[in-house]
Formats: sequence, C-alpha cells, structure tokens
Amino acid sequence: MVRTEHSASLKLYDQYAQDIVNRGYGEKFAIDHSAIWREVRNRAGYLDSVYFEIDYFISQMIKIHSIAHSGKNKVSAFSSLLDHFSMRTAGPTKQEIVSEILSHLPTSMAASCSELTERSSATVPFQKSFEYLTLIRNSLHNNGFATKNMNNLVIGPFEYKGIVENQSLQCMDIPNLVVLILQMVNCIEQLCERSVAKITAPQNDPHLEFMKSQLGFYP
Repeated sequence: MVRTEHSASLKLYDQYAQDIVNRGYGEKFAIDHSAIWREVRNRAGYLDSVYFEIDYFISQMIKIHSIAHSGKNKVSAFSSLLDHFSMRTAGPTKQEIVSEILSHLPTSMAASCSELTERSSATVPFQKSFEYLTLIRNSLHNNGFATKNMNNLVIGPFEYKGIVENQSLQCMDIPNLVVLILQMVNCIEQLCERSVAKITAPQNDPHLEFMKSQLGFYP
C-alpha cells in the first residue's frame, strides 16, 4: 500500500514537471519547481498530522477534566487547559531548550554543536510555543502568509522573526518546527503527569478504541 502510494506520488510530481515543460519552460526549472512543490507538500502534511495529534490531545483533556473554555479557537482552549493545571506561565528557559536539543544530536552532527549556543535564561512558556506552532500551521491554509502579527522570538539559532499579518512567513523550516514540537511534547508529558494525579481511573480514548477495532490491537 505504502509503496503503491509512493509510486503514485512520484508519478504525480513527474507529470507536474512535464506540464511545466509543455508550457515552454526549461527542464531544469521544471524539475526544481516540482521538487520544491513536493517538499512544501511533505512539510505541510507532516505539520498537519503532528498538529492534529496535539489538538486532539487538548480536546480530550478538556473533556476528561470538564474544563470550561470560551471555545473561540485552539489557542484559547489550550490556555484554559494550562490554567486548569496552573501551568499558564510554565515552560523551560531558552538555555534549557538549546541544551535539550544538544542532548538529542547524533554524534555525526557534533560539528554543529558550536552553532547551538544560548545565554539567555528567559522562560519560553508552553503557551507561547503553541501560539507560534498554531500560527505556522494556520499559514498552510493561507498560502504561507501569517494570519496575524507576532513578536520576534529567538532561541539560539532558531528565529521566529518578521511575523506580520498577510506577509510571507520566514520561519517554516523543519528545525524551527522541531523546536516548537519538542516544546509541546514536554508540555504534554507534564500535563499527563498532573492529569493522572487528579483522575486515577483509566480513560477510554474513542480514537484509540476505533483504531483497535480496525487493527485488532492498540497502535
């Protein structure tokens, strides 16, 4: 199944490149353009799938703990969840974020360690990380343009700058996404620990139960 879908995907991009050539453009331009299009689609799919999992977790936690929230948007729902567990201002420092990234680097990337430096001990709240991640995710549905203004955020070499409403985002590369996702993973771990302390009874997740009914086991 995966091999068939991968083959179909390659044929789609080959056809896309051929269509560009048929319109009078050079072959190199067509191949480069097709490669960029494929990379954009891969990143969009990756971010959308990860964001769905985070969003689903938030919605289920709100349901399990009967947390009241305005329901305006995903960021406000996440804020209500953090408030419930007294985590509105929780989050690591910039130094701690960079240190954790360094701890995950493979030995083959040892030469890159010198680039990962951060002297600031300022805290980066989980709330702020989710706001930036949500902004980047929403831009996928807005032709890559920001949906609102946001202040600059710099964590070591990772920059989220120049975010202006209706202007193209310049912080959508994979390393920037990984930093924000790592923040959310750490936040989810803390939320789970606090959740279990409040509600000790096992909780049935409808999504996992459905997956089990289809696969015969929990994924």
